[in-house]
Formats: sequence, C-alpha cells, structure tokens
Amino acid sequence: MPVSAQEQQEVACGAGALWINGTEDASNVTSFEEPVQQVTLVPQNGAAVTLFTLSEQTGVRLEAEGADGGDTVIDLLDASGNLIGNDDDGGGALSSRLEVDLPAGTYCLQTRSFGGSLIPATVSIGLQSQEAMTEGLGAVGGGGAFGAPECGPDTEAQTLGEGALAPGGSLQATAPIGAVPFYRFTLESETPIVVTAENPDADPYVYLYDERGGLMGQNDDFDGLNSRLEMMEPLSAGSYCVALEALSDETQPVTVTVAEFDAAAAQQALIERGEIAPPLDGSYQVEPLGPLQTRLRASADAVDAYRYYTFDMPQFGLATVEAIGQGGADPIVVLYDEFGREIGWNDDGPQGLDSFLALELAPGTYILGVGQYGQAAAGGITVAMTRYVPAQ
Repeated sequence: MPVSAQEQQEVACGAGALWINGTEDASNVTSFEEPVQQVTLVPQNGAAVTLFTLSEQTGVRLEAEGADGGDTVIDLLDASGNLIGNDDDGGGALSSRLEVDLPAGTYCLQTRSFGGSLIPATVSIGLQSQEAMTEGLGAVGGGGAFGAPECGPDTEAQTLGEGALAPGGSLQATAPIGAVPFYRFTLESETPIVVTAENPDADPYVYLYDERGGLMGQNDDFDGLNSRLEMMEPLSAGSYCVALEALSDETQPVTVTVAEFDAAAAQQALIERGEIAPPLDGSYQVEPLGPLQTRLRASADAVDAYRYYTFDMPQFGLATVEAIGQGGADPIVVLYDEFGREIGWNDDGPQGLDSFLALELAPGTYILGVGQYGQAAAGGITVAMTRYVPAQ
C-alpha cells in the first residue's frame, strides 16, 4: 500500500500532524494573502504538529500563543525531521515567534508547552510582510521583557573576550551581572551565532542588540535556568551588544559566551538534554537492550547528559518503565518510538523523585532516554522495564 504525503510527514515530524489551512493543496504559505491561524490543543509532554508548504523561497513568520497564561515553545523542522530553528518567548511575554527565510519545500511546526503541561494554543503561519499575531520582543510580561536593559551606541559596555569573533571560534567572559550588564563584540563577516549566559544561581536573561541599538533577540531558561539565544540566520558584519539581567542573584558570576552557530552541535545538545531522540545510525551512543520479553534492567552512573537505550516490543501489550535514583539522583525518563516521536515522559512519578511510565505499546523498537533533574548525583540511576503478558 503506498504511503501518503501526510503519513510521510508524520514519520518525520510526529503523529497527528495537521495541514495549515486544512489541506496540503491550501497550505502554500507563499500564496497566503494574510496569515492563517489555527487553534490547537498541545498534548501533555508532547507537541501539536502543523504542516505547511512553500512553492518558492519565502520569508515566513511562525507564531504560537498559549491560552490562559500557557507558555509555548516552537520548533521548525524540514521534511526529513531535521531541526531548522526554535523559539520560546520571541513573541513577547510567553508567546513564541520565529522569522526565517526558507527555500521551497514542506515543513512542520511543532508547538510544545514549556514544562510539558496540557494547554490550548493558537498557531499562526504567514509572511514576514504581513501583520503579526504576537506583540514581538519587548512586550510586557514573562520575566525581563518589561523594562528590558537597552544597549545603544552610547551605552558603556565591556569588550567580550578578544572583541572580534574569529571563524569557528568563540568569545567568553565571566562576571556578576550587577557589575557587568553589557558586553560588546564584532563580526568581521556574515556569521550565524549562538549567545549563552550560564549560572542558574543568577537565572540570567540575555538580549542581543545591533550597533544601532535595535533589539534582535532575547532568551530566558533555554536550558534549565541558563539562557541560550541562537541566531541561525547569518548576522551582518558589524558591532553587537549583549545585555543581561539577573532574575535571581546579580552578585553571582555569569559566564557569557558568543560562538559561531553550529547546527550539528545544536542538534547534539538537544539530544543530550533529552529534547529530541538520537539517530539510530551509529552516530550517537545508544545501548541496545534487546527484546522486552518479561523484564529488562539497566544502570547509569552520574547522568550529566541523557543516556539512551533501545528495546524491542515483541507484541502488543502493557509495558512499564521505572527509573530509580540512588544517592540523591532525581531521574527523568522519556520514551520515543523508532521514528523519534515522543510517546511518554515523566519526572517524579507516583512515589518521591523516582520516575514511572506505564504505556500500551505496539510491536516495534523503542528508544528510552534517561536523564536527571539538576546536577548529576554520584549514586546513579537504575532502570527497570517490565512487559505484562495477557493471560491466555
């Protein structure tokens, strides 16, 4: 039986995908006379997936806004499921907004909720030249967006590292935000960059300005309480300013880094944080556990990055996954199918800090990710999986 375009996209982008504007034929954003908005329900610990097409190179604006205070996060993927870009609060307050130029093709927009809760949300897809649904950067609300520290041409700022970003290099400095709230650096040629601000005790919020003082991007809590701002479209040569806020303790030292954006490294980081499944092509370490006949067991030492395992479900049935922390470890588990679609996630199951999943699984291969909340504890984690066989 031939596979439909919808089914092919679900494999790449996730199950339950819906075409913007209702059908594939009507989903060509290049021809939209106005943005198309679609109300969706973001599932708990999952994503609502919206498909769209472009008939030619097009500058698109992708937005998501949660209802009743919901905090959205969006990921843009190509037809093969490769991550192109993502955003948390670029729409202002807790809304998401991503503007990017894309070649002709088919794309999917995944809308998630920050924290994994079930929320209703409105997704909007249109051209950059059309009216936006969200207020954009600088809108009131959502920690740091109101009264953001502005960095104009005359603002006093410390030079970041050596000052000029070399190809493939990085610039870095560490200081309390209360003492150094602004850094300047230059690009000698068009370069995509990533800006990070790290120290959860300070809870840093990072902003990027151009040499005229125009706000280009901002981020809070990309990785825990650390911030990361990815500018995947190359920035023009010139001078830029990084502005910082401490949402917690401004006396804590914060490490600020500006580096050339590396798409492969960004995808690797998402895998290490358990946000996307690793490929099963041997490029990432995944431990095979074999078929889950009745029970399987695995152990992980201190987990600084997610560890991954595969197991095979020989027939349809109920399976449970337990992650038991030792020595103060607080485990998290995430389960993907063989196509990389997230089908289960848990932190702090029915008892204490241990994690627990109970799912009905079809026959096939599954990918289990095991991480932990906060810094790795020395005791490690024990994982136990059980398959329950129906009585005959």
